[in-house]
Amino acid sequence: MIHGFARQNGGMLEIESEPGHGTHAHIWLPVASDGSGAVVAAPRADVATRAAMRSLVVLVADDDPLVLMNTADLLTDLGHRVIEAESGLAALDQLNAREDIALLITDQAMPGMTGTELIARARAQYPELPIILATGYGETPADAAAQLLRLNKPFTQADLQRAVADAMMQRV
Repeated sequence: MIHGFARQNGGMLEIESEPGHGTHAHIWLPVASDGSGAVVAAPRADVATRAAMRSLVVLVADDDPLVLMNTADLLTDLGHRVIEAESGLAALDQLNAREDIALLITDQAMPGMTGTELIARARAQYPELPIILATGYGETPADAAAQLLRLNKPFTQADLQRAVADAMMQRV
């Protein structure tokens, strides 16, 4: 019920649980300040923009099954439809087979084809496709750094939601 309430109001429910440390539930709702420090409801356009992004078809490429599953679950919880690919080649196959993919999220360190190699090949065929590089490495390859939206691992659902929103805003 709380999850439904948050989503109906343009927000989200985030749950963090760690063995031995307990569980924290965060309800994120859109707010804005009126300049006096008082908090008021966010403009309807912000809520509508977030709601519209919930229907994206997102392709996620990661060779780590646990990370792939977790990322897919976080995106699904945000209202997106997710296509999973366990390698760069599998991601390219999905891109070529489907026309409804609105966003690509890829890991950097994958065997056979790195994330930046996947990005280069995807951009050659689909130059307008928004792409997020999700990586735990401190540096992005220099040839790709200026063109990439980066999501640092590990990330929370809120981090992922912000990255998706940023990627979709860059597309406009």
